[in-house]
Amino acid sequence: MSVASSETTSGRPRSWTPLRAVLKAGLPPLRFGVVGRILRSVATHRRARTADAERARDLPVVLDLLGVAVGAGCTPYLAVEVAMRWSPPMMAEPLAAVLR
Repeated sequence: MSVASSETTSGRPRSWTPLRAVLKAGLPPLRFGVVGRILRSVATHRRARTADAERARDLPVVLDLLGVAVGAGCTPYLAVEVAMRWSPPMMAEPLAAVLR
């Protein structure tokens, strides 16, 4: 059997099985052990990167809101409160912590 005949059209060998298919085959969940820790770590880092990207995208909006509020004559405390009310949800919590 040649190498070309054992590969699929995508270039992966036919014996390659995605992780989901392996888990559906009845293997225990990977809660413990090295593989489980690595997969959880990758998922945690991916979620953190996504959240950081969303915060980076929303930060200019919050800074503009603060600038407009201060330009309108608000005190710094009141400017943070206005920015908290009108900012995207992801940025409202850190602003609420500033007010507390």
